[in-house]
Amino acid sequence: MASRIPDRDYRRFSRMVPREHSPSPARVRALMERGTPFVASGLLTTWPAAEWQLRTLMQRFGDAPTCVRLHPKAEGEVYEGECAYVKATLGEFCLWLEGADEPSASADSPFAPFPRSDYVAYADYQDMPALFRHLPSALSCVDWTTVLGGAARDGAESVLWLGSHGASTPTHYDAYGCNVVAQCAGEKRWRLCAPAAPAAPRPSRVPYEESSVFAAGGAAALGSGGACELLLAAGEVLFVPRHWWHDVSTRSAWALSINTWLDAEGDDVERAREAVVRLVVSALLRRAREGEAPPYLHEPRCGFVNPTEELHSAEEDLAMLSAAIGKLEAADGCMECDAAEERGGGASEGGGADASAPSSGGGGALPPLGAMDVARAVCLGAAIEAAAAALSRDALGDGAALGDGGGERLRAPLGRLLRGVLAQPSSERQAHGEQFGQAFERLREAPGGSEIDLTRVINAVCTGDAVQASLSSLRDTYRARLQAAGVRRKRDRDDVCTGTTAKCTMTPGTCDCNESCVVA
Repeated sequence: MASRIPDRDYRRFSRMVPREHSPSPARVRALMERGTPFVASGLLTTWPAAEWQLRTLMQRFGDAPTCVRLHPKAEGEVYEGECAYVKATLGEFCLWLEGADEPSASADSPFAPFPRSDYVAYADYQDMPALFRHLPSALSCVDWTTVLGGAARDGAESVLWLGSHGASTPTHYDAYGCNVVAQCAGEKRWRLCAPAAPAAPRPSRVPYEESSVFAAGGAAALGSGGACELLLAAGEVLFVPRHWWHDVSTRSAWALSINTWLDAEGDDVERAREAVVRLVVSALLRRAREGEAPPYLHEPRCGFVNPTEELHSAEEDLAMLSAAIGKLEAADGCMECDAAEERGGGASEGGGADASAPSSGGGGALPPLGAMDVARAVCLGAAIEAAAAALSRDALGDGAALGDGGGERLRAPLGRLLRGVLAQPSSERQAHGEQFGQAFERLREAPGGSEIDLTRVINAVCTGDAVQASLSSLRDTYRARLQAAGVRRKRDRDDVCTGTTAKCTMTPGTCDCNESCVVA
């Protein structure tokens, strides 16, 4: 779906989000095709979930176990890593939200340390099948067919958000799909910004969360000049197009929302890109934490990784990357896909090979991408050039970076740092933390490098042109393996795939290339 608003229309659109009463599902789909936000009312009248109140939730679903994040009442954006987490039943949380019995005064309440008058609480991103796993009748209280038409879609494909006044999500965009939000109770303020708007925020991968890209600078980055703002009331439905920036805050005493994500064109590419980001972020953080990290590697106040995420092993990350790129190439039209399905596909999930990738002509699964493949993709050619330029701009500012060739001077030490975390098998690593620290110090000794920290390195490598170039190189490598295994894509069966053409372009002796360089 389109997501760009013509520049000439942006000022007009930023002042108004269209609203329609009781549009038909066909009309809703037509509005969605425009690729701009809109609000619809009159579509939730048959939803039992639209009638849920705190007492209803306590009486019908009070035993459902949930997790609530809390933080002191304060102005400004709060990230998940800055919150306390409490495991409670949905009934206990509703009683706290109601505030009538002040459960925090009870010593046996999980909310005892968190007075209602002093804290903001949010049971956010609650997967409904998991939340109501012992109460499946709750899922039928949601009926997206009244909004979208088509095949049945209920709470099994939905997420619940229940929070007190001030409960919020930081400024971000969702990597996958389009977001459809039903406001069942209370009110929420939404601020939205088109990805191509002149005042759109810069992306940041710190804190890291799979599929969520936060805004560098937080809420202030959205700016009053580039955002449209609306109040979503009970009974209304909001459509958030793919990749639109947004932040959300509860404005009523409490609020309940239910949303679902719809697949969008380009999601397979986004999942492959997210797999690259996860692998690089995990590798950098894993290595930084292996030794006594220098002060400039200490975690930011919000943490490098959101509490809902965890770092994975390199093997798991490589398997996920191989599966994502294999699926992407299969969707692009591999000749052997149908035959692979007839043969039962490749190795089973978790077996080290990509179960979703096309099979080779011999009937076995193609080997997954390896650490050296990733190192070549990230550390050579357009990817490292884009990463070094982005790092220079971030550390020195646009003018300085363009004026003194800072990106060129950062490219070699940045490549050395990344090779150290991406290319070395775990069996060959020695003094990991010390080697990482030495590589980081070398990077910081470059012109302007004293301003470089781990957050800036992550963002330089994992956003924008750098991650896109890395993904393109990895796809080239994967296609070369398809060809070597006798598998060609239908669309270019007469072409010859030459694989990656990335080369080290540095003059010998002027960079960090040596016997252990990834350039073979």
